[in-house]
Amino acid sequence: MNALFTAIYTRYNDATAESVALRAVLTNGLHFYTPPQGTEFPYGIFFLVSNAPKDNFVEEFENSLIQFTLFSSRETADDPADEICDLYGKLDDVYNKCSLPIDGYTLVSMLRESSSLLPLEDGVYQYNIDYYVLIEKS
Repeated sequence: MNALFTAIYTRYNDATAESVALRAVLTNGLHFYTPPQGTEFPYGIFFLVSNAPKDNFVEEFENSLIQFTLFSSRETADDPADEICDLYGKLDDVYNKCSLPIDGYTLVSMLRESSSLLPLEDGVYQYNIDYYVLIEKS
């Protein structure tokens, strides 16, 4: 799974217009599982929700659910709901139906499966976006 995590982060940092646009608004980065202590808004995290290997004796697949969680706050935006929706759109532009080179695997598909927007305490917004990722062992 490390190859998939590396590919996700590499896509975030690549030179495509979509990735550049995401980095421009996600000013405090995208982090694996947890951000460094004291990270200010807006930022995002991603992590593995579930993984189910599938082997049919000819092909080896990994069915994974990856969650991205975005955070925004009134501390950094006049309208954090507007900011978080912009972050969501830019993240989706980068990852939904993307081409993702993964060492040792072929990406079959990466599709947004669900999302939920949650207003938290103190003007903080959290957007959870789940992507279904199907990869085949090369």
